Amino acid sequence: SITTPTIGQSGSNLVILDVSNNTITYALNSGILTINRGLGDVNLHNSRVLVGGLLFKNLARVGTPSIIQINFTLSYNNVFGSQNYNYIKTYVASANLSK
Repeated sequence: SITTPTIGQSGSNLVILDVSNNTITYALNSGILTINRGLGDVNLHNSRVLVGGLLFKNLARVGTPSIIQINFTLSYNNVFGSQNYNYIKTYVASANLSK
């Protein structure tokens, strides 16, 4: 089940309880998307990619399956400023949790 954000709300963290009641948290930490399953944060990508504008929106209604909309922007960490490596793209997706 989704505990954060609550139904009808948005937030920068996604907190899920799995079937064993373990907490799984997705969050943004200084441009790095992380997952935490209770043992500390694990980066989901390398330092050459930056994530920004991460937003989770809980689209579910009471009595319906959990549906989350995910918005985020990916960009290349262009430390040298080369035009060849400029990249930025915004993604919008949705997912539901099934039992």
